[in-house]
Amino acid sequence: MKRKNSKLFIRNFTLLFLLLFLLLACFSIYIYQNSKRILEEELTNYNLQNTEYLSNTFEQEIEEAKYLVSSLTINTKISALMSSPTSSFVSTYYLSDITDILQSVCYSNQAVETIYIYCESNNRIYRPESSHVVDYAWIDHLDPDENGISIFPYALYEQFPYVICIAKETEFNGMRSVICCMLNLASMASLNELTTSKIQHFFVVSDEDYIIYRDRQRGAREPLSVSRYLSHYDSEAHTPVIYTDESVPYAFSQLRSAEYPWTYALCTQLTDYTSRLSSSRAAALALGFFSILLSVLLAFFISNRSLKPIISIRRLLDTPQYFSEKGVNNTEEITYIAKKIISYIQTNQQLAKELDNQISLLVETRKQNLQLQINPHFLFNTLNILYMQAVDSLGYEHTLPEMTQNLGALLRYSLEPSYMTTFQTELHYTNIYLELLVRRYGEDISIVQDIGPDVSDAKVPRLFLQPIIENSVFHGFARQHHKECVLSISCRTKESAAHQGSSKKLVLSIADNGSGMDGETLRQLQACINDRDFPDDDGRHIGLRNVSQRLNLFFADDAQITVTSTRNIGTTFIITLPYIT
Repeated sequence: MKRKNSKLFIRNFTLLFLLLFLLLACFSIYIYQNSKRILEEELTNYNLQNTEYLSNTFEQEIEEAKYLVSSLTINTKISALMSSPTSSFVSTYYLSDITDILQSVCYSNQAVETIYIYCESNNRIYRPESSHVVDYAWIDHLDPDENGISIFPYALYEQFPYVICIAKETEFNGMRSVICCMLNLASMASLNELTTSKIQHFFVVSDEDYIIYRDRQRGAREPLSVSRYLSHYDSEAHTPVIYTDESVPYAFSQLRSAEYPWTYALCTQLTDYTSRLSSSRAAALALGFFSILLSVLLAFFISNRSLKPIISIRRLLDTPQYFSEKGVNNTEEITYIAKKIISYIQTNQQLAKELDNQISLLVETRKQNLQLQINPHFLFNTLNILYMQAVDSLGYEHTLPEMTQNLGALLRYSLEPSYMTTFQTELHYTNIYLELLVRRYGEDISIVQDIGPDVSDAKVPRLFLQPIIENSVFHGFARQHHKECVLSISCRTKESAAHQGSSKKLVLSIADNGSGMDGETLRQLQACINDRDFPDDDGRHIGLRNVSQRLNLFFADDAQITVTSTRNIGTTFIITLPYIT
């Protein structure tokens, strides 16, 4: 009887073990494959979204250039030049102003390499003063659409820089005139931040399968073979992929332009893909070993429990006189275990489904965020038009064109995507802001600067001086009784003690001789700056709190803001930062 029981136990144990292990192993493989698929979809979709963003900003630059050449065609002086290029009146009174207009446009837009005005009647090209060499070859490539616009890639001066040529044709007295904007691809704002990236590589590929743009491009019309990152480029395929090159994983996506004869491609090195995939693989292996252990235990337990009723029945049949109800096992426990296993599987499947829903929601949210980004180009174009019209109406000596240009520069600087900049750049735009303040308050504000010679290349947060200067002007000078208002800006470096040797610090001081603060107001201001959890809904010191929080985010405890103030004497802000170049 014991031999028969042991054979039955082994058979049940083996069958149950194989069944449970097969189920749990399939579940482990499913979890691993599903997590791998979700990870790859997340990375490829994110890379495709970046491609869409870069392509949109790239084409926005072209749209700005189209708007620029269209707006120049309606300029009074330029229209007079194109209609009567041989007129002595135009040559005497307008030609210098036209050259200045073209030069100012080149200066205001870093992507504009040069601007040409071609008049067919005298076969002459007018250009900014900065363009020393004239290129006529682009005229033969013009292929205007119904609006008179021609857009094509072109090698300026038959060499570098490689540009996108945007030309607008008009006709006067049967002779055509063309305004042509040469857009330097290497200087486009949308691509500048990619030049320092070591993990992202952006390409613009023509329909003839040559490279229009790539980082560190060596020549025009380069073949695709010059870059190994284009090994997966296929003009017919548009599905994002993940591939491995020299044991390094990459995400590759391409997007065909809807308006122009080229395709955008982005190759991104996946720095954390291998580690995340290894984590998923390790979790799957751990789940596999757990499945083996759980299968053994469950098979043994179920087999043992399922065998006990049979043993009890056999014992009852063999020795009915010794039968006891306590010796008979209830099979409801086996049913309970089966139900628990099914419950666990259903719970994990529900969690996997919820994870899929969360990933889909995240991707959709990112798409919506990209669609809802504010496009500031309309504002910049409007300011440029205001500047040109102010110059036409008031002349270059008037303060209105200069203030309009300075305002546009400040707005563009404030909307740049980078978080850090050099102190020299920050001081340059601070001086523009101060110039606007002096225009606002006339001769009532004097600016005194004391800048050390070794602070120009120091890295500082963007726009962190303006809120403090605003506080000094609008609060310090608001109740100023005497006429002489002095704002002093100082920046020096100093050595400070550290845990290991010494470290260099950047010390900035912004002082005013305004009305100052009493002790209680000064204490509240310092507490607002130092307290990271200070409420945002009180409406006070928003700018200073923003500066304090950004310094804490970038430098943690290595950055400090100290305020000293005396009633009727003035207020001084001292900012200490790590000296980073």
